Amino acid sequence: MKKTDKSERNIVLSASAATESGNHLAEGNFTLKRTNRTLTSTDYGTAGHGGGDPSPKYMLLYYMSHRDTNLFKFPIGIGETWTEEGHWRVQTKSRLEGYESVEVSAGTFSDCLKHKTVFTDADVKDTKTELRNALLNGTRYLWFAEGVGLVKLRYEHSNGVVTEAELLEYKIPVEDQEYLPLQIGNVWSYKWQNTYRAEAAIEEWRVIRNFSEPENLDTPMELVSARYEIKIDANERRVANVMCVLTPKTDSRGEVTSPLQTDQKPLLLSMSHFGTEDLYDGYSRYLRELTATDTDGEKIPVTEIGKTQWMVEVENDLPVTLRYKVLLNHDEREWAFGRDEAPYVQEDCIFCPGYALFIVGEVADIELRVDVPDDWHVSTPWNRIGNERDHFAITDQDDLMYAYLVLGKHSERMAESEGTEVLLALGGHFKASMDEVQRTVKSLLHTYSGIFGGTPKDRMLFVANPCDIYSGGGVSGRSISVLMDGTLDADNRQSWTPLVAHEICHIWNGKAINFRGQEYWFSEGFTEYCSKISCVRLGIISENDFLRDLERKYKLYLSKQGELSIREAGENKMSNRELVYDGGSLIAAALDLLIRKHTQNRKSLDDLMKQMYREFGLTGNEYTMNDVIRIVSQIADEDFEPFFKKYVSGTERLPLADYFMNAGIDVEIAFGEKLPSLGYILFQMLQINSLGGPTGGGMFIHQSPQYQDDDNLIGINGTPVKFFDDIRKAAKDWKPGDMVELTLQREGENVTLPITLAGDPSESPPLEPGPIDVTITKKTDSTESQRAIWSGMLGNGNPSQVEIL
Repeated sequence: MKKTDKSERNIVLSASAATESGNHLAEGNFTLKRTNRTLTSTDYGTAGHGGGDPSPKYMLLYYMSHRDTNLFKFPIGIGETWTEEGHWRVQTKSRLEGYESVEVSAGTFSDCLKHKTVFTDADVKDTKTELRNALLNGTRYLWFAEGVGLVKLRYEHSNGVVTEAELLEYKIPVEDQEYLPLQIGNVWSYKWQNTYRAEAAIEEWRVIRNFSEPENLDTPMELVSARYEIKIDANERRVANVMCVLTPKTDSRGEVTSPLQTDQKPLLLSMSHFGTEDLYDGYSRYLRELTATDTDGEKIPVTEIGKTQWMVEVENDLPVTLRYKVLLNHDEREWAFGRDEAPYVQEDCIFCPGYALFIVGEVADIELRVDVPDDWHVSTPWNRIGNERDHFAITDQDDLMYAYLVLGKHSERMAESEGTEVLLALGGHFKASMDEVQRTVKSLLHTYSGIFGGTPKDRMLFVANPCDIYSGGGVSGRSISVLMDGTLDADNRQSWTPLVAHEICHIWNGKAINFRGQEYWFSEGFTEYCSKISCVRLGIISENDFLRDLERKYKLYLSKQGELSIREAGENKMSNRELVYDGGSLIAAALDLLIRKHTQNRKSLDDLMKQMYREFGLTGNEYTMNDVIRIVSQIADEDFEPFFKKYVSGTERLPLADYFMNAGIDVEIAFGEKLPSLGYILFQMLQINSLGGPTGGGMFIHQSPQYQDDDNLIGINGTPVKFFDDIRKAAKDWKPGDMVELTLQREGENVTLPITLAGDPSESPPLEPGPIDVTITKKTDSTESQRAIWSGMLGNGNPSQVEIL
């Protein structure tokens, strides 16, 4: 059994920084370990950095809490000195210098402990190495007031930069004589500034966790059942009240442990981390009033032991009741996975994924009741219990966490085909298009059943809501979510159906057919190809539109090709969409053409998908890239390992022109001249730290000292700029030290701003490939066999596939 030292405590501080005028800079958390002998900085995680100090020095807490170094050694004694090696191999020498009186905005503090550390030999292995090393190296002074904490900081960096900070206000609810009190609820607010900040930053620190590593974690209490209830009032739609009764398993004799037994066992609970890698507190950011009670209604302590992880120590096996609120304010921020997979509240419905709602433990027997107004729908992928409208049976904790719920006055209807049920939940003006959406989804189910050679016998939830600022879709467990602009009517079908088709295809490729490890190039790329081909076969998009889409995908793929392999890019699929989605789709198209060529058009990619469904979709086994190679090679009677080694796991350029020639299709590529790197132009020369906006809809500057937030860049030296490549073209002959004129839209007026280009005059801006032009057209003199391959790909001549059912 694991033994722990109760004197060791893990302390987590959350921090949030903004400019003095209120613009967000960064947020994060910092972990300290407190023992009888030391207080050590052990870890950190931050996000939201929008410019200014180079990482890792863009939050004040970094300046005080160098990772892997001791902030204090106990007992504290004036003259105490210690040396050690910290993060980035920085060498440190710390000394407690004495006591001084310090006056700051928060007041005058006598007898402050003065702490001095000299940092040398930092060895940053990252970008901007020289500058970041210069910021790490230097001499730092800290002043701590007993019972208060840090009141002043001065950091004299080795490059001459000085960072200074002072305490503005603090809140220490429980009196504590430590020089850095670390009880939960303690709060400090600081103002700090240095050369890299045109405006002072205000940063708040808050202690959010302070716990000893719990004992018996290797034998946590197991659960036999969980009974959840969610209640949402019509007048308070952004608050979900959750109650859960957790029943532990009985002991080995089948008897409930006596309430008199005093051995405590930990009950471990958690929320999903899905999509919250950049949030120090995950979904618990929106959690309020978490309590646990026993069967007598007596409160049981709940200890937060990690990011969205809690422990309840109980002394018997009787049920434990959790109660908490979830604030459904998640749509106040952007999410890495997109708005379509985070909770949101619209006029007629509430969308909520289980991973943002439920605290869970390991359990298989789960039921959920939903208490909402009688005129609301409750749409979920789960099966109802009996005839009860809002009572559901759930398979296990994953089925609970990774499903979506839609609650409200949206429209609800079932689409069925080939044994699969898809519950449609449409909100807003999409409700008027329910007939069209139902008909389209049924047609897609039928088409995919043909491609994959069968249909999963399952129930799925499909959610679609209008959104004029975002378009995207996602799949989680047995649920699909889409947010998009426009309408879902028949006249606009070519605009909305491809997105819907992609997500519906994931019922097969992504859910039924699942990978081991990471094969997003297949689950996303092949899904994208299958969905586009299906839309052509159903007559939803034209052959010409399909060719234009191929051109766009090839351009995007070529813009990133060579940086990473298509397979490796899946480690961060959202940042590498050009390789994962577009490149993966082109791999699918190339294999479709090659299989048809090697088999005289008797077999195709459809045969690969059928075999993948038979081997993995119907068995629950997980595939790897080697399985795909094996099956393709069997179907084509050709060794395809070299193909995958070059173009999927390797970085060689996919010769699409060679493959499409087999179908009588010409592919022409024109590479533009090399132009200066956009990143170098913006960050180094123009000192613009953040530039963004909808494509072609404005380029707005943020968090850049020489500019005002929301300055819209519209021209350079009198030439209009609308796209990033326009900036690169304008900068073709720029050199550091040159003067340029930027035209900005600022508060409704055009402003001309002269800028002296920054950078090292001895260095030329790095060049990168210029704009890429791709043209894909049908040959006028194609052969009969080429036309047969092209016709087979698009499904021409098969009446069952060219009409909406």
